[in-house]
Amino acid sequence: MRNIVFSKERFTDESQLKSENNIIDNATEVVEAGSLMHRLLPEVIITAAFITVALFIGHFIIKLNGKAAPETNIKFAVEAIGVFAMCFLLFPYIHEFIHAILYPAKADKTVWKRQGSYLVYCEAEASRRRMVLILAMPLIVLGLLPFVVWMAVLPVLSAEMAYILLVADIYMIFICISDIGAIWVTLRFVPNDAKVFSYGLKYYYKQ
Repeated sequence: MRNIVFSKERFTDESQLKSENNIIDNATEVVEAGSLMHRLLPEVIITAAFITVALFIGHFIIKLNGKAAPETNIKFAVEAIGVFAMCFLLFPYIHEFIHAILYPAKADKTVWKRQGSYLVYCEAEASRRRMVLILAMPLIVLGLLPFVVWMAVLPVLSAEMAYILLVADIYMIFICISDIGAIWVTLRFVPNDAKVFSYGLKYYYKQ
């Protein structure tokens, strides 16, 4: 579907990604000026802000709905293990699939597994705006929208499930941390009219 391939190999080296096309000719590498201030610090601060707001609002709404603290019994443990197993095993895979499906339809996309996580690779050029959308969509679909749904259904949830789903949603926001950093770098360093693409593990743009 949409030229998405799920590699049977595990990603171990950048050479597995690169095509033989010399696509980086006349391209500029997106750099971070050698400073943590240009990516790592913003991505940590922005992600921490998302999580803090979700935690604060979530806890406030739980109390507003009169939910007591969850009872740590066998039922709670089973529910928690089930939800978190889904988060750890399934949602990182869906996260990368969301990235992949937003690239141009005819472009080749490969989803790789590496060290328990996943990586989607595509060398197709995309506009700066589209690349920001590609990077942001997992955060929206798996983090922000589920939080809105959680608030809507909270009155019918048990206290245990309310807290479990809140923590699960915060985890889904957290795993978007590298995407948030990439969004920051794209907005900070890539010109408005540029085309952005990946080649190996590096990130380039052309004007």
